[in-house]
Amino acid sequence: MPPEITRSTGGTRSARQGASAQSSGRSAHLPVDDALAPFADMLRRHLPTPEEIEQAAAQRQKLRQRRALRAARLPAL
Repeated sequence: MPPEITRSTGGTRSARQGASAQSSGRSAHLPVDDALAPFADMLRRHLPTPEEIEQAAAQRQKLRQRRALRAARLPAL
């Protein structure tokens, strides 16, 4: 399907969507229906970022290591 030409900007609709997606933090490769965009944005704000997920996983791993170390020391006493 050929891209739709807009009169206001002279650009294609897909290019315009890509620019708006980049400015709002949305992916230009995964278009979101304009009616659903507010819900997608709300979800993005409430879901953890990949960095936060990695930090939480590292923190859980440290806790597991501390518990294992503490459990290994108990029988020695």
